[in-house]
Amino acid sequence: MPKERVIMTGEGYIIIHGPLAGMGPVQHEAIPFSEAQPSPDGEFWRCKRPDGSRRCFFAPPPST
Repeated sequence: MPKERVIMTGEGYIIIHGPLAGMGPVQHEAIPFSEAQPSPDGEFWRCKRPDGSRRCFFAPPPST
């Protein structure tokens, strides 16, 4: 998942679904820190079920 689509907040992460610029609907998905797993390769990953719902979310460790 492109890092430009993920925003870190004080409570977790927000994933932006839909166009980043221009026309079209934009949806946001909130993921609490407690539901994020550490990413072994330092990238963001979102696993989904056949219905599109989130199965897992991996995020790189926060910068120190």
